[in-house]
Amino acid sequence: MLPPGHVAGAYLVTSAVLILTHPSVSPEQLVILLWIGIFFGIAPDFDFFYGLLKYKTVTAHDDEFDHRKFLSHAPILWLIPSLVIFFLAPTPFWKEIGLLIWVGSWTHFALDSIETGIMWLWPFRKTKMAVLPTQKEYITDERRFFPFWIGLVRWYALTMTSFWLEILTIVIAGVVYALHV
Repeated sequence: MLPPGHVAGAYLVTSAVLILTHPSVSPEQLVILLWIGIFFGIAPDFDFFYGLLKYKTVTAHDDEFDHRKFLSHAPILWLIPSLVIFFLAPTPFWKEIGLLIWVGSWTHFALDSIETGIMWLWPFRKTKMAVLPTQKEYITDERRFFPFWIGLVRWYALTMTSFWLEILTIVIAGVVYALHV
């Protein structure tokens, strides 16, 4: 899934968690919690910057750089710190932060698990697991920034089932946001 889908998914799940848990925090802290959940919904993809440094390009191909094989895409590594924060939290605000680190990051993993998959069983297995596993990959010789990304989004829209789920998630998040503003 692309970043807008991860942001939208994290927004929806974080909003639902905050409604369900109704934490005893100030309105300002509630906004901070919402942003924390959204941030951790996209945070596993920050390993992309490692690829930028290593390959000196933002057009790395899957065969060169599959960021979902990095430890940043191992759910257990996000669960452990979130549980530590949750159980050692001195206030309801910090307890909610621990919960949202887990929920936000695992929302990311759930969305990545639709077609491309992630390493759910790491450290026992490094195999990526997906609900609808696909062997499709974007292959191009294009190395210029905009042509590469335009081609990638076009390919994604035409070949990946999850594209339409991503569009639906973004639309629903937009509607939910508009209703709460």
